[in-house]
Amino acid sequence: MDSTSEWAVSTTKYRLNLPFALHSISPALSALHATRASVLHPELSSILYPSHCAKCGAYYFSGDASSHVFARLEKTKTKKKMRKRIPSGWGGQQRVCHTCGFFTRLRSDRVEPTFSPHSNIPQSSVSVQSPSASSSVETTSTRILFSTMKTLSPEPSVSLNPMVGNLPEISTRGSPPPFPKQLPRPRSRRTKTTSTLQDLLAHNRRRDEARKAHGKTKDSHGGLAAFLKDL
Repeated sequence: MDSTSEWAVSTTKYRLNLPFALHSISPALSALHATRASVLHPELSSILYPSHCAKCGAYYFSGDASSHVFARLEKTKTKKKMRKRIPSGWGGQQRVCHTCGFFTRLRSDRVEPTFSPHSNIPQSSVSVQSPSASSSVETTSTRILFSTMKTLSPEPSVSLNPMVGNLPEISTRGSPPPFPKQLPRPRSRRTKTTSTLQDLLAHNRRRDEARKAHGKTKDSHGGLAAFLKDL
């Protein structure tokens, strides 16, 4: 194989795998490359048809399409009253693209039916176990398991203090539940305001008393100066 044919094969593989690689990044770009690969390689376009739409290239398995399985039925060669329809051995899938509405039918090859409704199944080949039998088997196995566990792990000996049994029983019936301790109430805003007003009143009272004392001192000095002047 020469280099030209190798390059052509590599390019074809790249174009067919590119829609799958781009689907998680950009579904629209993936659909575009799927359509482009189908146009450039029509002989290999059947590789993309099971997973991509043949018209718009949309990916079927991302919720953009609906798929249905069908099978062709044909009548059995028995009496006219007893004719029944059985699978003919071939069928396929029908897919509808929700993006463009394109309808595709993929047909499978014809095969012989693996089961015929008229075949007689011998009674000896089918064994059904009753629920009572299965429950008895489960009960027996459970008993064996518990007996084995008892033999492997003996019960530990527990020594009790004899004084514990002589303790008087404390009856709590009718006794009220203990009340939680009352937390100190935080000082309200009104209390803070009252204390602030009292401080302001006391300060004003002291200031008035200081003014009165200062005025009396001035009056005494003025009277003495007038008396000396009259003399």
